[in-house]
Amino acid sequence: MKINTSQRLPKPETQPTTLRPNPSTLITVFGSHTVEPVCKQIRSMLNQSSLNTLTIGKADSVLAAEEVIQKVADHLDWKGHVLLCIHGKKMPKEITGLARDEHLARLSSDSSHQTPTEELMSSLLDSLGHRSAHAELAEPQTPMLHLLSCESDYLREQIKPDSALWKSAYVLLYSGKVSTGLHTVGNALKAVIAYLVYCDQHHLKPDPLKLLYIAGLHRSSDLSLMGGDLKAALVWPAPQKESEMRDEISLKQLKGHATDVRRLRTAASQLSPDERQLIAPASLQELLSARIEMDDVRGLSDVLKHHPALLNAYDDLHDSALILSINAGAYACMNYLLQAGAAINTEAGPNNAPFIAATEASRKGDVRAMDLLLAHGADINYVCTDRDTAMHVAGMTDNVYAIKKLLDKGARTDLLNEKKETPLMTAVHHHAMHAVEFLLSQEGPESTHDYMALSRWAKAERNNELERLLVGAEVRRVLSKQNKEGFS
Repeated sequence: MKINTSQRLPKPETQPTTLRPNPSTLITVFGSHTVEPVCKQIRSMLNQSSLNTLTIGKADSVLAAEEVIQKVADHLDWKGHVLLCIHGKKMPKEITGLARDEHLARLSSDSSHQTPTEELMSSLLDSLGHRSAHAELAEPQTPMLHLLSCESDYLREQIKPDSALWKSAYVLLYSGKVSTGLHTVGNALKAVIAYLVYCDQHHLKPDPLKLLYIAGLHRSSDLSLMGGDLKAALVWPAPQKESEMRDEISLKQLKGHATDVRRLRTAASQLSPDERQLIAPASLQELLSARIEMDDVRGLSDVLKHHPALLNAYDDLHDSALILSINAGAYACMNYLLQAGAAINTEAGPNNAPFIAATEASRKGDVRAMDLLLAHGADINYVCTDRDTAMHVAGMTDNVYAIKKLLDKGARTDLLNEKKETPLMTAVHHHAMHAVEFLLSQEGPESTHDYMALSRWAKAERNNELERLLVGAEVRRVLSKQNKEGFS
């Protein structure tokens, strides 16, 4: 586990140093399935703020729940917030063996490191000793946990008002019914950070209801606030079309206990002009992304009807609508976008072309996205800016499903990327055993690959199985040539 710390000092103030309050702390925990572009963008948001920040974990990390809890406890103070960016999934009790269906958080690339999310959050609070610490504070402040995770809306059913977690903290869920990411909640998260900074600068205690209003009024995905003194969860469902993002219509969609809804409306009416400037702006790009995540063709078509330029626009993570639909497995939206003329043979960055995304999406054997794109004119040998083709990507990810599909459709195996590697060489250098074995089985004696040079590399890497495959390929080639010469 690698721990990155990044502290930024508050802007200079006129009051003496001894009287300046310490900035609030925001600790961010990245699970292993949080892709690096998302980690990078969140770090950028934090580094541009004056908050004390700490990030724990990264993509593909091996991170145990106990490590996370200890690191948070070591660095979080009573003004702190914890943002959990983790892969999560609702799992039935028949599979987990637990007493009930659970939302499980996966912190590590090791699939055995899965923890019930409610249990993880409760353990974080227990380790901080917030209950006893608050009794000593002149102005107690309830801690706040932020959860950005797939299917986290299920936690609304799990965490009840009479639970210890509810009474000990506020929990803000940035939640889609299927998946959640910065494509749909980036503006809400920016608004939360801006509000915390504002409270620090004006020596104010953050108001959870104001925070929800500022982050959620123009949301694109579901936002839910639970815990503290709320009587029930405040749930702000995602808008399905642009008109539902207008202030008054948006506010009418808020669901919860009548008392809590009135309190939020009161808090909203008491926002200062400066606080109103912090309200997250409505983002049509995020709305488009959210409708794609839900495979909502009607919502998607409504946005594109009024804003056709979004068809081939790229968001902050350099993804187009078509790439988002591929990554989400939103086949109805994918088909609609292709029929509407979405660009296929193009990219916004290295290896970020639609057909490359479709190849990566086929790792579990579902090649429907590849078939759809090929049917609409995808270039099977499209070369990205780093010279990789879909065959290179399939090789490096050990994706035999994609390799078989690509070869069946006539993909070339001799193209070199910027490292001067063929797809087979790329597979070898990524220790992609299944891909190497299959690609070798497709090669004939006329192959120009230097199997012995590759086998020496494998030996240096101490990959005996890979070395065996490559030496075997060389032996077969030599024998084939000898047999051919003897026959002639």
